[in-house]
Amino acid sequence: MNLLFLPKLLPHADIIGGPILIYHRIKNLYSMGHKITLIAPTFTENDQEDKSLEPFCERIIPINSIRERPHDEVEVLYKRLNRPRLFLTGDGGYDEKLKMH
Repeated sequence: MNLLFLPKLLPHADIIGGPILIYHRIKNLYSMGHKITLIAPTFTENDQEDKSLEPFCERIIPINSIRERPHDEVEVLYKRLNRPRLFLTGDGGYDEKLKMH
C-alpha cells in the first residue's frame, strides 16, 4: 500500500514524544512492505540534514518552515490566494513548492 505521512514535525529517532512515535510507525510500516512518502516541515539545519528516515521512505519532501513571513510577502500572497492572512504568516502557510499545476 502507498502511504503518505504529513506530520507537523519531522520525525526523528532521537526526539522524545510524537516525532519518535511517527518515526517508529514509519519504520514498522516499511518493514511490513508499505511504500511511504513523507512531507514534513524542517525548522533547523539539523532537520534539513537528517537522513534517518531515508532507508524507510520511498520519497521524503522536506518543506522549509518559515516561522515568520515578512508583512509585504503576506500581502502579496493574500491578494494572490485570497486566504486569511493568519494562514499566510508562517508555519502552516503557503509554500511555492507545493503548488499544483
